[in-house]
Amino acid sequence: MTYSERDVTASDWVAEHQRAKDSGLTFFDFMSAMDLGDGRTGVATHIMTPDASQREMLTVELAPGESLPSLALVYRGAAWHEREAHAEATQQHQPAD
Repeated sequence: MTYSERDVTASDWVAEHQRAKDSGLTFFDFMSAMDLGDGRTGVATHIMTPDASQREMLTVELAPGESLPSLALVYRGAAWHEREAHAEATQQHQPAD
């Protein structure tokens, strides 16, 4: 099994995910967003081969007000992960009944 972690820039976000998918990392496992303080946001994705023999985590740090382009055209299920990560990072939760 191989595992790697790489920091990428916001401008390379989509291209780096496309490169990973083209190399066989076709399963989009998860996305997470973290409040890093001072208005900065960290975003991480975990992608892998279907048999999990190769895995990669891509991370990016966003400056205040900076955003990322969607990965939905690269990974079909990414839009749901993006909505959830946005809600987590901005704490837009619906109150429990």
